Amino acid sequence: MVLAAALTNGAFALALAPSSRFEIADPSKVIDDRLWAAIVAAVLVPLGWGILRRRKGAWLVLVIALVVLVTVDVLFEEPPTELLLPVLALAGLLLARRRLVAEPFRETLRRHTLPTREAMIRTQALLEAYARDSMAPFKLREDVGHLFSSGGDAVLAFRVENRALLVAGDPIGSISGVNDVLHQARRLARGAGLRFGIVAASQELSDRMREEFGMKPVYLGCEAIVLTGDFTLEGRKIKKVRQAHARVLREGYRLERKCVGELTPEDRAALAACQERGRAPEEEQSFVMAPESFDAPGSDHSIVVLARHEQDGHVAGFMVFMPLTRRPMWSLAMQLRDPGSPNGIIDALIVHALLEARSEGVEELSLNFAAARRYVYEPVHGFWPRVARLLAKLAMRWTQIDQLRYHNEKFSPVWEPRSVIVEHVLEVPHLAFAVIWQEGQLPRPNAFIRPAWPQRADMLPGGEQ
Repeated sequence: MVLAAALTNGAFALALAPSSRFEIADPSKVIDDRLWAAIVAAVLVPLGWGILRRRKGAWLVLVIALVVLVTVDVLFEEPPTELLLPVLALAGLLLARRRLVAEPFRETLRRHTLPTREAMIRTQALLEAYARDSMAPFKLREDVGHLFSSGGDAVLAFRVENRALLVAGDPIGSISGVNDVLHQARRLARGAGLRFGIVAASQELSDRMREEFGMKPVYLGCEAIVLTGDFTLEGRKIKKVRQAHARVLREGYRLERKCVGELTPEDRAALAACQERGRAPEEEQSFVMAPESFDAPGSDHSIVVLARHEQDGHVAGFMVFMPLTRRPMWSLAMQLRDPGSPNGIIDALIVHALLEARSEGVEELSLNFAAARRYVYEPVHGFWPRVARLLAKLAMRWTQIDQLRYHNEKFSPVWEPRSVIVEHVLEVPHLAFAVIWQEGQLPRPNAFIRPAWPQRADMLPGGEQ
């Protein structure tokens, strides 16, 4: 940063003292010093910022600009004292290239990312030993990178989108291991010229990152968690859910609960057909809050709740829950329904899942995520929260975020806040687009933006696909 500031100041010094060779049309009219300085400053400010972000393009433009300055000074036979500054600046740029230009982030991250299969095995072991967060099981996706602490007692999952390293939820592991792996991730992001952020972080992690790392949590939304011990089908508030449950049973559907590892080939084919009718697999976007499919790696112990017609056997809808070993909770991983099935299928499946979970001694059921709920349905104070409320209300016209909140409210959940944690508030717009593209809420301009990394087809050294 000091070197970049020195180079920028040196360029400003050159700009503030133009010679008579800079002329416009009339040779007798020389460009005003202040105008010339303003023009050069308008170019150098973004270049200086690019150097601070270690962008190769900014470095190349500055090298070319200094080469031009040196060439012009030599051609016009300027004294050595005027040649000294641009020559020193050019030499500094060339000698400090490794510090001023980030290497390709893929190469940086590959050296610190274990092969996929080994990473899966180690992540699974850490999940069984430490996982208490409802989104922890989704770290077993094959299209994310896994970064481990120096002692191997913590792991985080990440993706690179829009030149930002996005961490998927809370890291898993011991307290010291989590601190270590977060330090590693931030250092790697800087070394690769990437911004750094944590998506869907819990309130506990948000508080820690604010106090220990000086980072800024920005509210993202709320996760609905239903307490199974408090759930009942009695009462006026739950009337519509009770009616939907009864209607599904009356129309000949049988509600079943199975473990993914126990599914027969016929069951898997029926679930895959329902998924294809409800939502194609390629439309599954979220790398933080969902697995890749209902039979993704590490899901052998997941719970499938499905509605099967008693006569023809077709599956009208199903839900997948991933159990946590260190917390009596089932976390919703996927829910899909056949568009041709009767209304109320999802309500009936949730009721059956709650009853089954309670019978197994499970105390909590994590349901859908409601983005920006607090901004719209709770009092807000301050300028930026009011701006966020306005944007959230506009977004509700084109997305389903409010439908998810409304659907969850019927089950009287406890709302737990989730945040995006950023290094600086000025990085929020950049990270916001990265998160929105990853969650599939806006079409991604693939023609102009590099694809997210890693992907399943992007093999890591020495790994198995």
